[in-house]
Amino acid sequence: MIIRVPLRGAVSVMALALAAPVTAAAAQGLADVCRPLEQPVVGGWARYRLRGVTGDSSEVRLALVGRERVADREYVWQESVVGTPAGDAVIQSLVQASPYDPTAIRRAIVRPPGQPVMEVPPSALAMLQTGGQGATGLDACRRGEAIGWETVTVPAGPVRALHVRYVREARTADVWLAPGIPFALARTVVAGATPSERVELVLLAHGRGATPTMPLPGPARQ
Repeated sequence: MIIRVPLRGAVSVMALALAAPVTAAAAQGLADVCRPLEQPVVGGWARYRLRGVTGDSSEVRLALVGRERVADREYVWQESVVGTPAGDAVIQSLVQASPYDPTAIRRAIVRPPGQPVMEVPPSALAMLQTGGQGATGLDACRRGEAIGWETVTVPAGPVRALHVRYVREARTADVWLAPGIPFALARTVVAGATPSERVELVLLAHGRGATPTMPLPGPARQ
């Protein structure tokens, strides 16, 4: 018996057959890229250019610069250095290490440009718990859908990265995650409801062996 399939149906079946392996491979690729993010390595650093729709830009350096154990739980010190017209602003946050979660902040130290170092009071830690750029890769891992592997050209050079897309708070984020890069971020484009909400982050450089920009504070109280 010969079963005749309409051309349109045959094309649809072929498209599904071809798409299924790609989707499965992308999903597996996402799991592979994301796995190292759950167990961060102290010393990793990455420097980015952050640009808004107006063309204004600043540089941001993320680094993991220390480890501390508090009440039988592992934490890491994450340092963010943000360039501003007045100078660099430095934020050191003691965040959950296993699994890594830059929004789970136990303690934070800040040094605004031209001002002394100060500790953030516990009542104000919630203001830092959006996680900043350090949380973007994890958001993509936990919320995103893998689109496929692409080569993106950033100031750090061409990078083979997995394109992931997710939606959060009515904003769409396209994230390119690359294995071997601390925090996994090669490029991020976040778009909101209006053009003025567009923000782009691109990788300038990355490496290992990061040290704190300012001395880490003493151990936290148990």
